Amino acid sequence: MPTPAFLRNLCVGLCLFTPALANSQRPRKAVGEYIAENGFYQSIALIDDKPILEKRSQFQDISVVESKSYGKILVLDGVIQLTEKDADSYNEMMTHPAMFSHTKPKRVLVIGGGDGYVLSEVLKHPEVEHVDHVDLDGDVIQICKDQFGWGKAWDDPRVNLHIADGAAFVKNTTEGFYDVIIQDSSDPYTWDEETGERVDLPSKTLYSEDHFQNISRALKENGVFSFQAEVSTLIDRSYTDCCYSFSYY
Repeated sequence: MPTPAFLRNLCVGLCLFTPALANSQRPRKAVGEYIAENGFYQSIALIDDKPILEKRSQFQDISVVESKSYGKILVLDGVIQLTEKDADSYNEMMTHPAMFSHTKPKRVLVIGGGDGYVLSEVLKHPEVEHVDHVDLDGDVIQICKDQFGWGKAWDDPRVNLHIADGAAFVKNTTEGFYDVIIQDSSDPYTWDEETGERVDLPSKTLYSEDHFQNISRALKENGVFSFQAEVSTLIDRSYTDCCYSFSYY
């Protein structure tokens, strides 16, 4: 039975070298991601070896590369965040079930989502009068504003952009201010590829019980909270007890 490492190396080899074998051309560069939890590796061949843009922000490495099939790709710290072609699949589901679950979502808070796609989807709802968008990394926002078609969302007069820590922002928010809160953040932890041990990430603070309690306080009665919860074991009884008024997606 092949080991995960063998499968990963095999995939890398096929992705990078099969084109060269097929037509005797130099292999194109690829951008990929290894998922340590299950040993799965996926990659996308790029048009050019040189990224469209590379920058080191205060918090992370940011790059935008381009693929023939998927268009521009946003990569943060070596991890693919979205592609132009299929970003709608994730972001529409992050946004619209929550927005349609509220009878009249006038005030909305978006935490994270520095690429701006969730924000652009929120603005499609005509009931929206006020949106606070909070993200820690202003460089990601500026780059996405310049590089992606939905970047004009920040120019909408209903939008108030805050370059700040999401947990601190919610903690200081007026009680019962928002109809809908959408948190599009990265996972609170990952797994070390070599040791298999859990590694806490900066986003962990956005998945703490205190943070969820502050979100509950910031929501109006019958408010809706939608958040990225790829780590399915995160929500246990202790969280649901404190967040009884939430709707989860």
